[in-house]
Amino acid sequence: MTNLFGKKLTSQNQVALINENESISYRELIKQSDKIKKEIESNSIVLLIADNSSAFVVGYVAFLSKEKTINILVDNSFSDEFIVKIIKSYKPNYIYVSKTKKYFEKKYKNILDYDSYIVFKTSFFIHKELNFKNFLLLSTSGTTQSPKFVRLSQENLEDNTLKIANHLNIKKNHTTITTMPMGYSYGLSILNTHLFKGAKIVLNKSTILEKIFWEKIIKHNVNSFGGVPEFYEFLKRIDFQKNLYTSIKYLTQAGGKLQEETLKYIGNICKKKKKKYYFFYCQNNDKTKIKLL
Repeated sequence: MTNLFGKKLTSQNQVALINENESISYRELIKQSDKIKKEIESNSIVLLIADNSSAFVVGYVAFLSKEKTINILVDNSFSDEFIVKIIKSYKPNYIYVSKTKKYFEKKYKNILDYDSYIVFKTSFFIHKELNFKNFLLLSTSGTTQSPKFVRLSQENLEDNTLKIANHLNIKKNHTTITTMPMGYSYGLSILNTHLFKGAKIVLNKSTILEKIFWEKIIKHNVNSFGGVPEFYEFLKRIDFQKNLYTSIKYLTQAGGKLQEETLKYIGNICKKKKKKYYFFYCQNNDKTKIKLL
């Protein structure tokens, strides 16, 4: 995935990630990801277990920019039992996982520590024949306990990222904040589009019900954030218009249809505050569409 996260970013000094009180530049992001990438053999299947941390993002960039790998992405919130099912089904050669997941320490060989993450190597054979059109596999759901995935080619991912980033007019000086897990497609899409444009991402694990979330928006002059319908239902309950600060330029929503009352509420506030509100949906041809309210 060099075109999205690779060479064109290596000379850039602007901040890529803000994680608690530290920031990581694009130059450092690529430098650290290269260290991880060197430890990985080609023709490998990699299981990435995501959380909203800079360590995960560095690993994600490393594995997706490694030639001839197939990447399986699940969220850190999924149970160990569910992840074990995935391992048995897909036989990954490497697992990139947070140190909080203690289960893996006794099962696999630790070949690299990186910050809060570990690269484990499994005992499965390196695969001789792989279909590399299966570039990234995203879990359909962690709740069904059925390890099924949506398959994305590199071209799928790049095309989708490019179209969304351009439609939202994301610039290098743009700052967003994470509101969803990166182990799910929407949270991951926000990461991809902002990395692609060389923008800034505030890595956040707080909820909108916590004061610290809104403090981060003020501190870092956040320009946008997104959420699923439930997220906006909560915003309506807390009457969030008082927190729609000047720095916010637009909001995005995907993952289903909002209740009509909530949609009208969000629309009225955005109109009053002169903010844009985009919602994403898919048609039968599975192409992402974007509407502006």
